Amino acid sequence: MSLDRSAESTSAAVREWLGAELAAHPVLLVIDDLHEADLLTVRLVDDALAELRDHPLMVLALARPDVHAHLPRLWADRALQEIRLGGLARKACEKLARAALGEDVAAELLAAIVHSCDSNPFYLEELAGAFVRGAPVDLPEPVFGVVQASFDPLSAEARRALRAASIFGQRFWSAGVRELLPSAPAPTVDGWLEELVSRDLLRRSGSSDPGWGVEYAFTGPLVQRAARATLTDEDRALGERLAAGWRERCEAIVRKF
Repeated sequence: MSLDRSAESTSAAVREWLGAELAAHPVLLVIDDLHEADLLTVRLVDDALAELRDHPLMVLALARPDVHAHLPRLWADRALQEIRLGGLARKACEKLARAALGEDVAAELLAAIVHSCDSNPFYLEELAGAFVRGAPVDLPEPVFGVVQASFDPLSAEARRALRAASIFGQRFWSAGVRELLPSAPAPTVDGWLEELVSRDLLRRSGSSDPGWGVEYAFTGPLVQRAARATLTDEDRALGERLAAGWRERCEAIVRKF
């Protein structure tokens, strides 16, 4: 795998800029959607926190709960404090559901979505999206069953890729999926991932790397969790071992720069 050798110079430039700002006043660095960050960005912030630890620098990062699956040992060597937010009130869930489905949404469908989302706005969004894609969310089915209905039109090969991708969390690289599906040629696996994009289950993040391939993200956390739930215990354990080994090799390469 190859990485851009300018990463270290970029990190040094950011530290120099932050150092100049901190000499004049405290700095609050806000990062939204940290769960979608790449390893190099996380490394850059980590370097800044280490180098400028005696300065008035604070990082406020917002992320979904699965951020630790995508970024293991996230800033573990820094003074990290994690605050988990509570769920939405029922009225707030109803308001969000109406915004997604229209004010004329059927009362039974609204109640089913609000009940099934577990006060989680991201789950609510996925349930509303599943309804738009034709899944029978107007029926009192378990949450995963609702989203898994969206997988039915997929080819068997695309479902394999979807299950493999779910091992990595909300975001993943195509090379990681190929690592879990070694019997399939790389272009074939890439084609399965593109089928998932066309089905609105995945989206391309815009990032790519000659060694890591293309970075993808599930269109929502519930899609990833529903796909992961279709794995057997044995396949899940094997996939996690292979994914952990792949991540360790990636992190070892990143630490060289």
